[in-house]
Amino acid sequence: MLNKNFLAITDYIASKLHCNKSGCCQYFAEWFAYKCPLQYTIVEGWVKSPYGYKMEHTWIEVGKEKIDPTFIQFLPHGNVQYTKSIKNRYTRQEYLDLCIKNPDDTKQYHNYVIGDDSPWHISNK
Repeated sequence: MLNKNFLAITDYIASKLHCNKSGCCQYFAEWFAYKCPLQYTIVEGWVKSPYGYKMEHTWIEVGKEKIDPTFIQFLPHGNVQYTKSIKNRYTRQEYLDLCIKNPDDTKQYHNYVIGDDSPWHISNK
């Protein structure tokens, strides 16, 4: 069972994100890493459509449980499943360091984020 803090932070961030056809999983993962100092893994992997094509995706894992409110972006594709192949696994600090190292990856945040307490708004003040 997930810690109540995980669920509260997940619900809060999910309520502030707008997902479009380009997805928003990366923004969720970065914001979650910024907000939640607890132990978890950020996973970069793929989901697979019922038609056989793979789509890149990022989610949070706590033990064997997934925290992934952005999975809903795949619902229009039918019965989408996580694949077993994983691109990368990061600790919270590794992911935050990666985001700082590659800030261009988050330049489009304003298309996805509602509110001014995201890591991108705060870092621009």
